[in-house]
Amino acid sequence: MKALEKADLDFLAETEVECLDDAITVFNSVSFEGLTDLSHDSAWAGASLHGQMPVSEIARAGGADEDTIRYIEEGIENSEYFSL
Repeated sequence: MKALEKADLDFLAETEVECLDDAITVFNSVSFEGLTDLSHDSAWAGASLHGQMPVSEIARAGGADEDTIRYIEEGIENSEYFSL
């Protein structure tokens, strides 16, 4: 991968640049199919076409325990209730 122009890093922290550099190093040689396999988990597979993935399903796919998932769902419900 080669940049077409020099990046403007003025708005990125040093740690963010390091994270991006690390990601490029790790994933630069991974095929499109490989990246798709890595990034499309059960939350993605369970979503409807053009639909949203429920945050609780993203958390579940990431290994969150049921207490954490309940906490997330309650927070979303409270947020929706108070935004009426």
